[in-house]
Amino acid sequence: ATPLSCLAGTFCPAGSSNWTVCPMGKLCPDNNTETPLPCPPGSFCPAGSVNGTVCPAGAFCPGTTLVPAPCPLGSFCPEGTTDPVTCPGGSYCPSLLLDTWALARLPDGAAPTVFANGTAYDSGRVEVYVAATGWTTVCQDNTASVSFAAVLCRQIGFVGTDLVTTHSVATGGSGTIRVANLACSSQNFTSVFNCTYVSTGLQACTHTKDIAISCAGSRLGAARAVGCSGGYYCPANSSAPILCPKGSYCPAG
Repeated sequence: ATPLSCLAGTFCPAGSSNWTVCPMGKLCPDNNTETPLPCPPGSFCPAGSVNGTVCPAGAFCPGTTLVPAPCPLGSFCPEGTTDPVTCPGGSYCPSLLLDTWALARLPDGAAPTVFANGTAYDSGRVEVYVAATGWTTVCQDNTASVSFAAVLCRQIGFVGTDLVTTHSVATGGSGTIRVANLACSSQNFTSVFNCTYVSTGLQACTHTKDIAISCAGSRLGAARAVGCSGGYYCPANSSAPILCPKGSYCPAG
């Protein structure tokens, strides 16, 4: 029989009887790859990669990690970073646990997705903000998908290969329910903005069907340095502003 070409995203050493998926941390850019190539610095490479995926803001990818590594406190990491950048004096570099929620929105949203009534920053009842009507819980009148939960965990800054520990019914929700049945066709989406949902005909939705999730993995760090506000000071490598002491004054920056 005639030899068959190995497909992009796979590799085929000499003597192969079948192709092998390119392993995590490597890339197989074209047909007939014999040996997987290293993932380029500033990128990460899931299994089956043809090209490197740009390292997300808030993480760094030196080319030796299998997944993006969270930017450490006191440093910041723009998109495509290979090594964390030390936060300069006059600024601070928080983790996303302390920073504002700079997140994507639902198509009709005016504010980010957040957790409510949670015991930590990695779990709780999901709420979204709908323009002109305010905050609402999310009703899952059908079975909540792990894909949806993984997308939401990724949206709020978690990285890793297994992002979801649980998805369950929430407690404590109140008010009119305006969003239901979030569904994501791929758990690789970066935001629930990419997913479908229902906003009409929600008569069957009650707060006994509100969705809660718990995220796993590591949380991204700072994507940028934040200027120190007046009344505080920030030495180099600061992760949070420090209150100006008595007998001193601290202008902004």
